Amino acid sequence: MPRSCLNPFMFQNSNYVTLTVNTVPNGATITFNTGKISGNTCTVRAGTVVGYTVTYSGLESVTGSITMIQNITMTVNMHYAGGIVFLDSSSAGTQNIQSRVVDVYCNIICVGGGGGGAGRLLVSIVAAAAGGGSGGYSNADVILPTSITQATVGSAGGSTTSQGGGTSQASGGGTSSVGSLVSATGGGGGYVKAQNSSPTMTGGARGTGTTSNGNAGGTKKITSGSGTANGGASVYNGRGLGASINVYTGSKPSVKTASTTGYVKITSKTLTDYLLTVNVPAGVNLTLTSAGHTQAGNAIRVSPNTDVTYVLSKVGYIPLTNTFRITTDTVLNLDDELVPIPLTVLNCGPLIEVSQIRNAGLIASAVSTTKDAGSIAGTVDITKDAGAIFSFPVSPEVLDMGLVTEAVEETIDCEQI
Repeated sequence: MPRSCLNPFMFQNSNYVTLTVNTVPNGATITFNTGKISGNTCTVRAGTVVGYTVTYSGLESVTGSITMIQNITMTVNMHYAGGIVFLDSSSAGTQNIQSRVVDVYCNIICVGGGGGGAGRLLVSIVAAAAGGGSGGYSNADVILPTSITQATVGSAGGSTTSQGGGTSQASGGGTSSVGSLVSATGGGGGYVKAQNSSPTMTGGARGTGTTSNGNAGGTKKITSGSGTANGGASVYNGRGLGASINVYTGSKPSVKTASTTGYVKITSKTLTDYLLTVNVPAGVNLTLTSAGHTQAGNAIRVSPNTDVTYVLSKVGYIPLTNTFRITTDTVLNLDDELVPIPLTVLNCGPLIEVSQIRNAGLIASAVSTTKDAGSIAGTVDITKDAGAIFSFPVSPEVLDMGLVTEAVEETIDCEQI
């Protein structure tokens, strides 16, 4: 019994595909090495490898390539090179950070200000003092967003010296911070309270930091000669030092070493990995593979210049596979251009062209005559405005064509499909 046979591959998508490259920040210069180029788009034959270069003043250029097997919209995220100093300051107070056009992966150092010291001459033969604590130290690698434009450098705590009865309380050092990303608190101020010949002395508390806490201030009481209440030692390059106080019998205490301000430094770093994010239409499954790396949702984080293979799949369609080398943080938006899996046709006789198919959104199983119920038989004569045969979609090229190559008007000796 003759049966209708159809080659589904004539319904594949167009042979031309387009790469669209968007950039962060906007306004980057994009160049392609081939194809029909219009602004940030490049149209080529499917299967062509397209090379691209993205440049922006002050940022690292990005160069890459991709095999174009479907329409792709790519977003390229640009970065600063490592070693650029955006702030380096030990001046107390609010400091402006050098402006940036993109978020920066950077190293941030914060040191809190040093605390002041306190000293009193209680009576002519008794003196007491307490040194200031030193500021804490934080050193962290973080992403600095463009929205953070200022940093705070912690001030140095003031010292106090006096004589006679009463209480001396020095001020603490200020906190150094970069937004809420990184901070280090200042050292506490020294404290002395006169109680006849038995004063109360408390060294300034140590400041706190994520990398290292500061050091507490020392204390000193004398009944003859002289002495020193040492301030807490700096934990980073002399910044955030606690004040030290000299005491003497018979004269007012003095500041031996003043406390120092805190410190903030922001320096860009070279990224050690990049993130590839792939967005696909609903209903399409996505698999991302790269040796030594693991997919997380629709993304994968890999080392620079690493190949990632992506596979798009869904039931009833041929999987689509491509490999892409990651040279920066990249987002790919992919269309659903999967091709249906063709039916297997066995032992078909000669395939003869259909004389005419017009206005077919989907080619139907319409036949002029039908023999043998339950099967499509007889001779296909002409189909118009039809429904579907095997649900194969028809590409625009077959509309209103007089002939559809490899379609069947009559088949001879076809077996069951």
